[in-house]
Amino acid sequence: MSAHAADSRVVDLTLRAVWAAWSVPIDEIKGRRRTARVVQARKALMLLLHEQGFSYPRIGAVLGRHHSTVIHGVRRMQREAAVSRKVSDRVQTARCVVETAAVARATVCHGCGRPLPVAVVEAGDVAA
Repeated sequence: MSAHAADSRVVDLTLRAVWAAWSVPIDEIKGRRRTARVVQARKALMLLLHEQGFSYPRIGAVLGRHHSTVIHGVRRMQREAAVSRKVSDRVQTARCVVETAAVARATVCHGCGRPLPVAVVEAGDVAA
């Protein structure tokens, strides 16, 4: 598998995880809409991709945004997750989905035992 194909798979998996945790459609996460819920989901995606080793310019390319916007989004989400238990829980749920689905199809996170969102489990083999 090429590096580009692996990157696409990780982006797709992370998008699905954020979609499930925030209930925001993928096209809106990648789109231009700026409602609070959509922006928060988009910032979570930026944070999760950065945690997986994606560079700020690469994340910007995926979302059609400048890398400085991505830097700001990652920092904002880190601050929001540190202050809000609800935001922190959603980020952790999305993180669990990514980590678990990358290993194997499962309904429970291998790391923390949290149940995975039904939408991701029913989406099929997201790791393939």
